[in-house]
Amino acid sequence: MNELSLYTYAMAKSLYDNRNGDILDILVPFVVLIVKNEGPEVGITQFEIRKELKKNYNLKIPLYVLKSIITRAKRSNYLKQKSKKVYLAEKAGSVLKTIETERKIARENNEFILGLQEYLKENNIELSFSKTADKLNQVVNNNLNTLTTYLGEFPDTNKTGIKEKEAKYILKYFWLPCRRISPPL
Repeated sequence: MNELSLYTYAMAKSLYDNRNGDILDILVPFVVLIVKNEGPEVGITQFEIRKELKKNYNLKIPLYVLKSIITRAKRSNYLKQKSKKVYLAEKAGSVLKTIETERKIARENNEFILGLQEYLKENNIELSFSKTADKLNQVVNNNLNTLTTYLGEFPDTNKTGIKEKEAKYILKYFWLPCRRISPPL
């Protein structure tokens, strides 16, 4: 189980909530961050970016989709490309500011897991913190698989061992904050 999936989901959700574009625009900061971390001066190939997206964020993105993401980043002057290598461009700093720090996301994830653990307990599902985190990661991974399928990459089928009732309540918990914020009908 890749624990980065929860981090990736939290980052993507944050970017989605503050979005001005579609799903490919949401993935631009991930690619820019990879370029920053792996090859800001020497550059990095699209194949290396793809490999790092999988390794760092559990995102398996087809090469043709990655090319579209890089093209969007180049149009926005976040990235530049020369001789099959991708580099940071002038405005890369502005998109990198949109990415929340890993520490902040980890803290928010821990708070979320504690809340989820309490919610599951209220629904007669008692799990330790680590088991709750594992079950949540399984649900998030399944949804990341849906995203990668949507992007055209067919992930390996995942035999997780999560019970249907556990998955149901974990997914239901995601909607609770939305219900509290929404005005009554």
